[in-house]
Amino acid sequence: MTLTLPMGVYLPFGAVLKVDQGEEFKTAFHSCDTAGCKVFIEMGSDFLSALRKGNNLTVGFKASTSNKLMALNLSLKGFTRASNKVSDN
Repeated sequence: MTLTLPMGVYLPFGAVLKVDQGEEFKTAFHSCDTAGCKVFIEMGSDFLSALRKGNNLTVGFKASTSNKLMALNLSLKGFTRASNKVSDN
């Protein structure tokens, strides 16, 4: 899975992902382009299962100008159905 975060993130911090109140998963930024900075997330069975059962995915990162922790809260509504369609192909 790939997430694109806005330009201006503090790259050394990386990104932190958490499904609902579960375990935090830290990942590094892979690259940046004019669309933003990309994080590639390996979809292991535990993480995929958490996404399918979860309600929200929180993505945390730091802004490069203020070093302030920022968080995006993303709904996982429809994720199970969509991921099942991808895995069926």
